[in-house]
Amino acid sequence: MKQKIAAVTLAVTGALSTAIATVMPVTPAYAVAADCDHAREHRSVAGPDLYRAGAYCRSVARDSKARAWLIRNGGPDYYSVWFTGTYIWRYSSWVTCYAGCSSSYQVAPI
Repeated sequence: MKQKIAAVTLAVTGALSTAIATVMPVTPAYAVAADCDHAREHRSVAGPDLYRAGAYCRSVARDSKARAWLIRNGGPDYYSVWFTGTYIWRYSSWVTCYAGCSSSYQVAPI
């Protein structure tokens, strides 16, 4: 009798996990990662000085992309293009930063 109950329990449990797997598909996990440096560059010109952000990555995970990010206080931020390559500096465009600015980089899934 105990064996019969165990067999029924196993059958119900197996059917339930199959039903759950059918209803709830597995979503892949992204290992978004990059090993990067960033810098803010300054250029003195006649009129307001100009700034840009640069990012340099030694590694970018195969399912990730990175970009340089110029964070402007009191204005819109500027970015470089997204990239996956390594060992090359990528830059945002030159812009003014009347209220100050800093640099960083962003990493996102492809």
